[in-house]
Amino acid sequence: MPVIYNQPASFGNATVEDTQRLNMLPFYLVRNEVKQFPVWSVFDQLYGDIPWQPNEGNTMRGVTPQRSPVSRSFFHPNAITTVPRKDIYQVTESVENAVLYAHNYESFQFNYLPSFTVFWKNYLQFANTDIVRQIAVSNNQFIETMMWEGSPYYYIAGVGL
Repeated sequence: MPVIYNQPASFGNATVEDTQRLNMLPFYLVRNEVKQFPVWSVFDQLYGDIPWQPNEGNTMRGVTPQRSPVSRSFFHPNAITTVPRKDIYQVTESVENAVLYAHNYESFQFNYLPSFTVFWKNYLQFANTDIVRQIAVSNNQFIETMMWEGSPYYYIAGVGL
């Protein structure tokens, strides 16, 4: 779940030795995020991907077909010489709505060094790894919170009811 990196306006005025590398900074930050996110994200694995696209609104609606219930414990069909019994099944569907949420993360401003390599290795890489950890932990906590709030009943093993 890479986020959007907005560079401050002062980046455009900076004089750097390698402009092309500086322009690739958002790519480096997202690449670091993609590597770090799976380490801290646990509950994402339970749900999988959600097929939402930008500009689809702030509420997602999922329609899921539901199987028909099993209506009996024993099965006794009629003999072949009589009129057969008949089971009629109806597949239903459930509708789930979810509201989308957004949250921003940012760091304090960095003192910029003219050498992009030094700036990247000594400042940005460490700070970005730390912020990505915070983002992943927050995302994990959000999913866990929604799971607890969405469960009407839950039990803790070894404690009883």
